[in-house]
Amino acid sequence: MKIPTKIELVNFINNNRFLNSNFVFNFIASIIIFIISLAPVWAYFLIRWFIAPQGFWQEFAIFVVASILMGWLQIILIILGGTIVLQLFIE
Repeated sequence: MKIPTKIELVNFINNNRFLNSNFVFNFIASIIIFIISLAPVWAYFLIRWFIAPQGFWQEFAIFVVASILMGWLQIILIILGGTIVLQLFIE
């Protein structure tokens, strides 16, 4: 098996459409947008961990309050994030 030289590697990267395209940037941007769009879920888990509910009614109350306060934000962020990701990959 021949070990490629530095010039052959550079030529391979320059000629490869996958490595030379914006796909890698779009993929990383998609991961960042995904993490940001799930921020209300992370906040819910963090708040639930800090509060440490003990019974069913405490769990239920925290879930209801979180659903009402953060549910709409979650839906908006998912729609905006999906739109941005689609625009990144369409262009």
